[in-house]
Amino acid sequence: MRQGFGAKTYRILGIYLQSSCIISCSFAIVISVLWFYTEHILILLQQEAEISRTAALYIKCSVYWMVTCLWTQTMHHRDMTLATTVAGYVQTNNSITVDP
Repeated sequence: MRQGFGAKTYRILGIYLQSSCIISCSFAIVISVLWFYTEHILILLQQEAEISRTAALYIKCSVYWMVTCLWTQTMHHRDMTLATTVAGYVQTNNSITVDP
């Protein structure tokens, strides 16, 4: 990407950006469908019904909070990178700790 920017091949950079957005959105849609049907998928995989319901509820709540946290942090820190935003989300859930 940096070489393309330095060489002023902006058209190719635009194509790379658009294709990466399309690929990311495609995977996000597939994963969202899988997460939405988590309970049914787990039952098909012969998991107990109660565990399947609990896992599905956990995933649906986690998705809601993940989107909310990522959106909030992105709006407050527009110059942050995606890695920093995801690290901030993980920190808010006390999943990991990062030394300053």
